[in-house]
Amino acid sequence: MINRIEIVACAIALIGVVAIPKNASACSASGAIGAKWQQLQAELGPCIEGQVEKDDGAGGRIQQFQNGYVDWTSARPAEAYAVYGGIAEAWMAVYGGPAGTGQPVTDEEFAAALGPAKRQTFLKVGDTLPSYLEWNPGYTGNYFGSPVNLPPCQAAYQVCQVRGGIGWLWFNSSETGGGLPPINNEFSLAGGSRQDFVDMSSLGSDLDAITWDAATNDVCFFAETGYSFNFSDPNGGVADCLYPF
Repeated sequence: MINRIEIVACAIALIGVVAIPKNASACSASGAIGAKWQQLQAELGPCIEGQVEKDDGAGGRIQQFQNGYVDWTSARPAEAYAVYGGIAEAWMAVYGGPAGTGQPVTDEEFAAALGPAKRQTFLKVGDTLPSYLEWNPGYTGNYFGSPVNLPPCQAAYQVCQVRGGIGWLWFNSSETGGGLPPINNEFSLAGGSRQDFVDMSSLGSDLDAITWDAATNDVCFFAETGYSFNFSDPNGGVADCLYPF
């Protein structure tokens, strides 16, 4: 007759040979973060054993998944937002994550530019203007009239950042509308800064630039074709703009 001790021993032995799938029950996500993960599980992938919801370093909460992150903040309590793929990698590795570029205020979306570009909007605590991260595998066209392949900024991740006054003009103005893919990050120009974009609506592609004047706070748009406009001056004058070319 088999006694109770033998039955328990057999049960333990059987359990020992059962393979428990990793991530099957060893991790979970709850609340707004869990809801977003369920919504975009195909993009985010499974949760990771040992990765739990934690402080994001900017007053919010964040959890890492196989292909990205979900971030939530009490400043926008209704919904958490997902950051995944190339944008997620660059957000964390290059652009400082929630405490650097800021917390996501949208999910990833297709950019207005031609091609497979993806874009996401972020807002850093204390800032009034958002930052944008745009992923694009590169551009082929004319650069100052010369046919070349333009490598994207941060080539390891293929993600550019557009921010501050330049970002505001780039995203909101009728001339640009966020549809000009950035080909570099903002860089210093005597008296301010500049960032370059590709106008893919023209034959081939032309280089455009947006400049910011540190003294006047003017933000101006310049096209390689010679067209220019001061978006910060009600009169539209460009005399006090930083000329980029």
